[in-house]
Amino acid sequence: MLGNAPLVFVVCGVTFRSRESMPAWIGAIQERVYQRFPVLARVHQRSGPGGIEISVDPAEFDDSQVGSSFVFMSEDRSRGFQLWKGGVVLQSKAYGKFNDFCDDLQCVLDALLASAQHLDVETFGIRYVDHIRPEFSDDDLSQYISKELLPYTPAWSSFPGELQGGSSRQVYSVGDAGLHVRVVTGASAYVIADDLLAAYIATLTPSESEESPVPRLQFNEGVLDIDAFKSGLDWKIEGSTEVAAEVRVLHDFCNDYFRNICSDKAFIFWKEVKT
Repeated sequence: MLGNAPLVFVVCGVTFRSRESMPAWIGAIQERVYQRFPVLARVHQRSGPGGIEISVDPAEFDDSQVGSSFVFMSEDRSRGFQLWKGGVVLQSKAYGKFNDFCDDLQCVLDALLASAQHLDVETFGIRYVDHIRPEFSDDDLSQYISKELLPYTPAWSSFPGELQGGSSRQVYSVGDAGLHVRVVTGASAYVIADDLLAAYIATLTPSESEESPVPRLQFNEGVLDIDAFKSGLDWKIEGSTEVAAEVRVLHDFCNDYFRNICSDKAFIFWKEVKT
C-alpha cells in the first residue's frame, strides 16, 4: 500500500447487451445496495458545442433517451456506480485496496443480477488514473516515471524553445486482453480524461462542484492513466464471482506496469508500506 498514493480515480466498467427493462429495476437495485450507496441521482449526458454536457437530476429526465443513466453514491460521494441499459461503471476517489473495491463490484453486480437473472457481457475493464506530483519543485518527472513515456526535450544547444507539455499513448496486447497507457503533461491540462468526466463529476459534492470541479495539472506534473480491458466478448454471466476473478487479472496487469515504470524515488515519496 501507498500512504501518499498518487491515485486519484479508479473505474471498473462492464458493458452488456442492452436490457430495456433496466429502468423498472431501479427501486429493487436501490434497496439491495442502499447500505453502501444510499445517494441516487439521475444523469443525462450529451455532446454539445463546447464538448460533453452533463445534467444531474434534470427536471425532464427521460430514461429512454440515449445518455440517460442512474448514479448511486456513498454518503460522502467518494464511491459509487453509474448504471444504464447497456452497462455499469463502478468508480472511486477513495480507493484503498483492490479487495475492498472488488467487494463493491460484486455487491453492484449481485444487485443487478437479482433482477436481470443473467447478463450477456461484451466488454469489461479496470482503469487507474494517477496524478504524479514531484516532491520538490526542482525535481523532474523523469525521476518518478520512466523517461520513455514523457515528452521529448530537444538536447541540442541551438534549440530555442522550452517544453510546455505533451502526451503519449502506448497500446499493448496481453494475451486476449488490451492494455492502454496514457501519459499527459503540461500546466492546465485536465487530470481526468474526457471519457471519464461524467463518472468523475458524479462524485463531486455541491461545494466541490462550485469550486474546481475537475483538477488540472500544474507545471512539472503529469497524469498516468492505465487501462486494462477485454472486448468483443459474448459471455453469459449469472453471478459476480467469475467477473471479479477476471477483473483481478486485469488489475494485476495494471499494477505490474505501474510498479515497473515508476522509480524507487517515487515509491519512497509515496510512502510504500509492505504488507
